[in-house]
Amino acid sequence: MKYHVDGDLVPADEASVNVRDRGFRYGDAAFETLRAYGGSIFEWDAHEARLRRTAEQLGFADAVPDDLRERVRESSSRSSRGAALPANRCGTGRRRFRQ
Repeated sequence: MKYHVDGDLVPADEASVNVRDRGFRYGDAAFETLRAYGGSIFEWDAHEARLRRTAEQLGFADAVPDDLRERVRESSSRSSRGAALPANRCGTGRRRFRQ
């Protein structure tokens, strides 16, 4: 299994969280799990709006990057070099984002 960590796609045994990460230190985070069918995210607009709303309510609205849609699109594309779904041999699957 491979994971996106700080913008890089890495094997599970190389994935890590910095001990200074706020979510690690305090346990606060906003999660959104996305469903992909054939490499395309289902109901993207609703997921993005919910993640932004949740992060804002928790006091860290700036944690959701403006280019999140492009990052998701890139990591979900079958033709993308850094794609998580193809790297894990999945065209259909779930994605989880933590902010």
